[in-house]
Amino acid sequence: MVAALSLPLVPASPAAAHVTGTPVKVMLLGDSITEGLTGGDFSGNETLPTYRYYLHNQLQTVDASFDFVGSENGTADVSGGIGVVEDTDVLITEDPLGVGTWDQDHEGHQGWRADQIWEATYWNSVGIADWAADETPDVVVINLGANDIIQNQSGANIEQDIIEIIGILRTQNPTVVIVL
Repeated sequence: MVAALSLPLVPASPAAAHVTGTPVKVMLLGDSITEGLTGGDFSGNETLPTYRYYLHNQLQTVDASFDFVGSENGTADVSGGIGVVEDTDVLITEDPLGVGTWDQDHEGHQGWRADQIWEATYWNSVGIADWAADETPDVVVINLGANDIIQNQSGANIEQDIIEIIGILRTQNPTVVIVL
């Protein structure tokens, strides 16, 4: 994933060019895998960072100029035990790899399916059209489908929902790079 994200961080065309020194806006879009969990093993004894943490660290090692964007920040709190997840995210304050401060912005939504991401008919009637309009990401990493499968959505429906999401993203930014 780092290699895939490192390449688009250099503008591919004049239309995608950024002002020198302006970081590439990367939206990490998905479900709980993207949101991450504080508490890790549900025991409350451990905080495990989400993949976003490791991606941030790897992008820093290749000197990429990036900014994770999104309306969410932090991870879901599961410190109350199995099945207890707060509606608000918490910032991870521990730093197991020594990265220091890391960018915790994202669009990870625990329990959401791909159709809920694009339709904006669930939870506050907000979806990808609003998030993309607010952030205008240059790169979007889409990590969806697990909840869809668990909730018996067909492969064809999941594919169509992801096509809808990509269409909305391309409406907001025709040169957006999609990592799926």
